[in-house]
Amino acid sequence: MSHGRARALLTAVLDALTAFRYTATGERLGKALLTVPAIPVDTADVTAAVQAVEAEATATLGDGGRAGTSSATASTRSESPVAPVAPIAVAAAPMAIDPSLSLVANVGRLVAASLRRQLLTTEMAAIDDALDTASGVLQEGDATTRRALLHSNMLTALINPGAAYLWASCVERSEGGVESVEAFATAVIASCSDVASVLFASAMGV
Repeated sequence: MSHGRARALLTAVLDALTAFRYTATGERLGKALLTVPAIPVDTADVTAAVQAVEAEATATLGDGGRAGTSSATASTRSESPVAPVAPIAVAAAPMAIDPSLSLVANVGRLVAASLRRQLLTTEMAAIDDALDTASGVLQEGDATTRRALLHSNMLTALINPGAAYLWASCVERSEGGVESVEAFATAVIASCSDVASVLFASAMGV
C-alpha cells in the first residue's frame, strides 16, 4: 500500500469515526467505553458503529477522497473504484480485531499471525516498548497516560486519533509478512515518525 493510499484510507476512517461519535448511538457507545470501571457494551451499538464507519469510509474513498455520507448503499460500495476499496479488506487481514483486548494485545496477535507462531514474552515486551515509543511521537501526554491508552480495550483506544494512526501503521507494516519482531518494531516507530511529520507540516500549512 502506498503512503498516499494509506493516508487516504486512514483519513476516511478517522472522519467516519468522528461523524459517528456525534450520533445518538455513537454518544452512547463512547460513554460506555470511557466509563471507569468498565460497564457492558451493547453489541448492537458496536455492530452499528462498524457498519456506519465502513459505509462512510467506503463512500468517501469511492467519491475520490471527498466527504461522503453515512447513507451510502451497498450498490454505491460495489461501484467504487477497485483500487481505493481494496485497502479496507487488507486492513482486516490477517486477523480480525478483538475489541475486548487492548491495542497492545491486538498488535501482538497481528504480528503472531504474520509470523505464524506464538510470540515469546520478551517479544511482547519489545512490542509494548515500541508502541509506547511510537505513540509518544503522535500525541501529547506522559508515559502513564500513553500506557493506559495502549492497554485499554481496542475500541476505546481507536477513538483516540494518535492510537488510530498507530494501529494503521502496525497494519501497514505487517503487510507482506513480518521478518522479525525487532524489524517490525523499528519499522512502526519510523512510520509513526513519518506520520507525525506529515501532521505537523499539515498543521503548519506546508
